[in-house]
This record gives sequence, structure tokens and C-alpha cells, in this order.
Amino acid sequence: FDAVKKVGPGNHFLTQKHTKRYHKTEFRKPLLSDRQSFEGWVLEGLTAEDRAARLCQQMINKYEDPGLDQSLQEELQSYIDSRKKEILK
Repeated sequence: FDAVKKVGPGNHFLTQKHTKRYHKTEFRKPLLSDRQSFEGWVLEGLTAEDRAARLCQQMINKYEDPGLDQSLQEELQSYIDSRKKEILK
């Protein structure tokens, strides 16, 4: 926050030592927004919704079930069964 205070409102950070030191390692590439040119976006033709759907599908495809300890799984199933009985009375 010192860098923000030093720069003040209406100015920029490009000439600040803090920016020069951290800009290469602290730069964040957004997952869904598109920073390419309009022409590049038109060629790719993906909306933010399309990119979100693609990312979601990739995450689903990579998912690996961590598994549950057998005793925990049995306890959970017992709880589910008891709740079903209670709700479906």
C-alpha cells in the first residue's frame, strides 16, 4: 500500500521502483477475460461464456476423486440413510 500512497490519485505506477521490481513476477493473466486484439478475438471467436465453459470442462476432465476413508464413507452413508428415513416419513 506504500506504493499506492506514494503515487497518489490520478497518477500511474510505471516509473515506480516497486513496479520495476515486481511487474514480471506479479503479473496475473486472467482466466476468462480476453486481452488480445479485436482481430485476434474475432479469429478465435470465443465469448467469455465460451471460455468459461471450456475451462469448466477442462477442470472436470482433470478431476481425480481423492477418495474417502472407508469408515468415513460408511458414516456418511449412514447419516444420509437416516436423513432419508426422517424426511420421507
